[in-house]
Amino acid sequence: MSEISQIETTIDQIRNLSTKKEKGLKKKILPHLDQINAFKKQGETDFNKISAAFKDVSAIWLIFLAHAINKEAFPIFDQHVYRAMHYLETGSVEEIPKGNPKKLSIYQERYLLFYQQNRQYADNYKEWDEALWAFGKFLGRYENMFVA
Repeated sequence: MSEISQIETTIDQIRNLSTKKEKGLKKKILPHLDQINAFKKQGETDFNKISAAFKDVSAIWLIFLAHAINKEAFPIFDQHVYRAMHYLETGSVEEIPKGNPKKLSIYQERYLLFYQQNRQYADNYKEWDEALWAFGKFLGRYENMFVA
């Protein structure tokens, strides 16, 4: 499978996008498949380099792109993963802060370190991503169970 079709397959796996998100995907991401695939082929591990190439995308899209480029180096991060990480670190449930700069800062300065320190407890990055996502979603749905 070619690099381009691998990225397109990853992007095709995104389901149920809102019209706005689908429009953003087509306008801001798909035109850059060559750059995405070049990073993927190089096995890019420098988040700042990836970020510099995609200045006009949201924090969560940028993190998704980094993940599509190098799944081992850049785990998925969203509201559910943040909630799970915060709970595991502090014992309290907290929602992901608003604003792209804040989200990127948390991802780079806190979550990647958390991932590096704890990923040995999962068999692989996919198991890690799915476990934190599911736990964070659970915490969001049943937050009252965890209030003292």
